Amino acid sequence: MSIEDIPKEEFHDFVVESFKYKTLHSNKFKQRKHYVPTDKNKQYAVLPGVIKEVRVKEGDKVELTDDIMVFEAMKMNNVVLATGEGIVKKVHVKIGDPIFKNQLLIEYGPE
Repeated sequence: MSIEDIPKEEFHDFVVESFKYKTLHSNKFKQRKHYVPTDKNKQYAVLPGVIKEVRVKEGDKVELTDDIMVFEAMKMNNVVLATGEGIVKKVHVKIGDPIFKNQLLIEYGPE
């Protein structure tokens, strides 16, 4: 296969210090998981572990960085701080639940 056989739409431009280059993406690159911006109204787990304490319930008002729960990971207790603010719409975990990375923990709603 020669470079002339590759469709033009397969090439991607990028610029480095005002020089323009063309490249092809590998299959591994094409199959990667794309970045999705996080929703500020949803809080996800950053580590796998086990929920030890839930300090909020549905209907509670929370501010950014309030302590909302504690989970155990790697034999340490980790305090989870709120990444959103407003009213707790739904708590998706309870004490004793095992959690995995990127699992939805809490949803927030407007006041």
